[in-house]
Amino acid sequence: VISHDDGTCKSRVSTARCSSPAVARYYLRSIQLQSDGEAEPQHLPNEGSEITLEHIVPEHLGTGWAHITADRFKQNYHRLGDLALLQATPNSVIGNVSYDKKKPELAKSKFSLTSDAAKAKVWRPAEIAARQERLADSAVETLPLKVK
Repeated sequence: VISHDDGTCKSRVSTARCSSPAVARYYLRSIQLQSDGEAEPQHLPNEGSEITLEHIVPEHLGTGWAHITADRFKQNYHRLGDLALLQATPNSVIGNVSYDKKKPELAKSKFSLTSDAAKAKVWRPAEIAARQERLADSAVETLPLKVK
């Protein structure tokens, strides 16, 4: 039997960055299905263009993000805690706006992990890290590795 150590898995996911949108969608979708209680989820890497990857802190900082320095931006860029699944239309509408303006669209999402991201009062590196820790906790259950 080959299996991963839960602590190692959590540690790796809690610091993970994912520069591939398809891979990030796969991880987030897998964790989402586990959170929804799917007994045998089908972990599809990409359901199509209608499900997009939202960077809560945008890829190009605009107004409303002055509280995040360039160094902090680099440290948190592509972290799973800052990424969320979102339908294409709302994602294209919100673009690079501030977190306060993104919150209503995030809150309306049918994906509970995305709507949970709208519950923070502000969106800073501390909130990204806290969300990533929650995702890492779920990943241990979502991504079991047991080979006999």
